[in-house]
Amino acid sequence: MGLNGVDNGQVWFDNVRVPRDALLDRYASVDAAGNYSSPIPTVSARFGTMVGGLTTGRILIGQGAVSAEGTGLLESFSSWISVVVVGSSSSSVTFQDAVTAVGG
Repeated sequence: MGLNGVDNGQVWFDNVRVPRDALLDRYASVDAAGNYSSPIPTVSARFGTMVGGLTTGRILIGQGAVSAEGTGLLESFSSWISVVVVGSSSSSVTFQDAVTAVGG
């Protein structure tokens, strides 16, 4: 199982017989004579059909990472803006005040 160059697992069997009626045959089948057939014409199309359901999951993982990064940055900047930059706490200048003072 698997496709070279793709980050998935591979299973190799030596001298193992899997009964034909135990094969998963949604996209391809093996007849009694041992002939392989599939209604999907090409290897790449079969692969695309098989992993199509995984695409959404991979996109959602990336989307979740970007969302978490945004939340982390927002929290960091929110607390960073209120940090005392210069002076004592009674006469402090915040980061926002310092940026405004230098024309930012």
